Amino acid sequence: MSYISNHIKLCDLIPESKKLCGITIDVLLDTFLNLEGKTLIMFDLETLGLDPEHDYAQITEVAVWAVKGNDFEVVEKLNYGVNLSDVSKKLLTDPNGFERLNWERIRKKRKDSITDPNDILKMTQYYDLKCEHVDEKTAISKFIDFINKYDNPVLVAHNAGFDVKFVGSRASTYQMELPTAEVLDTLKISRYFFGPAIETLSENEDAGELFRSLFRSSGTHGHISSKLGELATAFKLNSDNWHTASADVKMMHGVLVRMLEFLRENHDTDIKKSQERAIFRQPTKRTSKKSRKRKK
Repeated sequence: MSYISNHIKLCDLIPESKKLCGITIDVLLDTFLNLEGKTLIMFDLETLGLDPEHDYAQITEVAVWAVKGNDFEVVEKLNYGVNLSDVSKKLLTDPNGFERLNWERIRKKRKDSITDPNDILKMTQYYDLKCEHVDEKTAISKFIDFINKYDNPVLVAHNAGFDVKFVGSRASTYQMELPTAEVLDTLKISRYFFGPAIETLSENEDAGELFRSLFRSSGTHGHISSKLGELATAFKLNSDNWHTASADVKMMHGVLVRMLEFLRENHDTDIKKSQERAIFRQPTKRTSKKSRKRKK
């Protein structure tokens, strides 16, 4: 899959989900994730809305780390809060305005649980951000300049399809465009490789602990969570400020390193059955209490 942004093609390192059937952990590591000589541009956005075509859905915070692809050493960091525009302030203060009504329509259509944009600013701790604040155009320009400083950049995000599309679309609003780059989605690694691996190995002590931490029950079935904060908690990383861009990038870095360590240690595990369930969104059977006690 490729993301089209401002006529620039951004190639995803990991193919779309249905093309991953039967792709082994070894292929993932040796083919898709050969990051030697590349710079990972690990980034996260916080936004007021879901549709970047609307100015009131603006970016509210951006955080980005430059990370060496060969050893995951952090080279440089950038973090900006973004000043609220007049149209965003109208969204927040006028419950009967076009902006609010359209914002609510989009959230309802996507079955989002948040019903007030002011709650987004609370959740993302917008008014408590300690970083420098700039306007959205400046934040995006700084982000693009940051990418351009490095050779062989790979844009890395958790649910990268959203973040890449959003920043690309907002950039085009200001007649700017993202540089040519590859894209790596850490959500795909979790959902289609790490999750299936810990499910397959759930009888083992270390994998079993991760599985129990991430398994979400629904009746007699459930699924393995790939939410960033829950992954961080499972790996015993600090997730206190989840949903702030700076904390999310830090968590994503730690989660990616630990997921890859686990996958390398268990590279010969046959994850096909669990992987197919994840790809086709089939529920995972919940283990019995007796079985869970045995695994502990």
